[in-house]
Amino acid sequence: MNFLRIPSAFHGVRCANSQSFFLQCFKSIPSRIQSNHFKCYHTVPEIPERNLNPLFSEHGMKVAWDEHQGHVVKSLNDRVKGTELEDHSMFNIIFQTAVLPEHAATFQFASQAYNNHFFFESLISAEKAKADPKFQLEGNSVIQQAILENFESKEDLLSKIKQLASNTFGAAWIWVVLDDYNRLQVMRTFQAGTPFLWTRSQSNDPHLVPSVPDHSMRPRNYSHVPIFNLCLWDHAYFTDFGLFQREQYIDTWFQSINWSVVENRLKQSLV
Repeated sequence: MNFLRIPSAFHGVRCANSQSFFLQCFKSIPSRIQSNHFKCYHTVPEIPERNLNPLFSEHGMKVAWDEHQGHVVKSLNDRVKGTELEDHSMFNIIFQTAVLPEHAATFQFASQAYNNHFFFESLISAEKAKADPKFQLEGNSVIQQAILENFESKEDLLSKIKQLASNTFGAAWIWVVLDDYNRLQVMRTFQAGTPFLWTRSQSNDPHLVPSVPDHSMRPRNYSHVPIFNLCLWDHAYFTDFGLFQREQYIDTWFQSINWSVVENRLKQSLV
């Protein structure tokens, strides 16, 4: 039996059919849903760590999380209010609107809200990361072994991420994803593109993909499974790093990854 799989930012979901898949996604979707007379409205969720120095100052956090996430969630709610999408989960909205030109903006807002939450869920302050081995890569054997097998070292992984970032112009996301063959890959999506769908990956970089799988043989209905991501939108680094220090921002981000969260996502995604 083929299983659909998704590592929501927080709970793994394995289902034998699309109906139960979306039902469970509705329950575990990153942005919490509030029901009002059977209409679902998305809210800005609480994140486990707000003290993310030196990656984000207090003001940087306000801009990158509170204001940006608040804007995209409000814009999404404004778009779906009174439509057939009003009572859908955010993840379902991404899938429902991805190939519909008339819902392009709705897709972008839903996907960006998901991407940004996924990013912040995997962050921790660098001080905490250094103090507790459970947050460090070396304390999480599954993701550590996967990185060694696919990139030889964490330094090599960071180098590939920096290489792709240096060749990126404009707003984008860089993702470490799991492919159909349980290999880790580095890929990029521009704007609010999602790695879940081939049609909306929005610029997969072929230079960092070792081989191209036969898409007709894919065992699931979506593309790659994201494990963790890097935000290359201006709001993420302009406040604290300025216009010309994006590489420093990337180095600081890599030191602020909560590898325990990444480990759990990977474990829940392997089949």
